[in-house]
Amino acid sequence: MSIPSRFKRHRLLFLVLTTALLVALWILSGQMNREPAEFKPVMVGGTHSQAEDVEQRVTAQGEVLPEQVVTVRAKTDGQIVETPVPEGALVDENALIARLDIDDRDAGRRQALAAVRGT
Repeated sequence: MSIPSRFKRHRLLFLVLTTALLVALWILSGQMNREPAEFKPVMVGGTHSQAEDVEQRVTAQGEVLPEQVVTVRAKTDGQIVETPVPEGALVDENALIARLDIDDRDAGRRQALAAVRGT
């Protein structure tokens, strides 16, 4: 085998190695001729600060949905005359949330008794 036939076989390998060698020499030539950079002092300013609370207000439009919805029903009919708890407030179990007009309930009871006796 002669040298030209070997060169033809390994031509791609030869090109890659030659290119890598040239790139390495090019990079090193730039590093060798460079002078060290001079570092100049930089003036900086500083100030003392103290943490403080910051109040931010956000105005947004939208709809607020409750976590839980409860339907309240009375055991008897009647007109509501008092609501000691504002709507949307948290209440304890068995707490008074509305007072019904007793006169309506008594009138309804008398009317029902009269209807039973009349038939």
